[in-house]
Amino acid sequence: MRILCRGEVLMNLTIQQIEEQALALSPDTRARLVDTLWESLDDTTYPVLSEAWQREIEQRRRELLEGGAEPVSGEEVSRRARELAEGGNPY
Repeated sequence: MRILCRGEVLMNLTIQQIEEQALALSPDTRARLVDTLWESLDDTTYPVLSEAWQREIEQRRRELLEGGAEPVSGEEVSRRARELAEGGNPY
C-alpha cells in the first residue's frame, strides 16, 4: 500500500505493517481509528457477521424480548468463564 500526499509517495507499507503499528496504539486511539475507518466505508452494511451468527443473535434477542431468557451481565459471564477454566461449577 502506498500512502500519497500531494502526489508524492511518503511511505510504502504492507497491510501487516499497518496492523502492527495500529496494534501498538493505545486502546482509546485504536477505538478512534476503528471508528474513522468504519465511517470511511461507503457501504457500512458489509456483513461483518456470518448469516448463522446473525440468525443466532436474532433468536436470542427474541427470547429476551419474550421473556424466555434472562440477560446476564458481562461481569457475570467472565466470572463463570473463570470458574469453568479453574475446574469449578460456575452456577
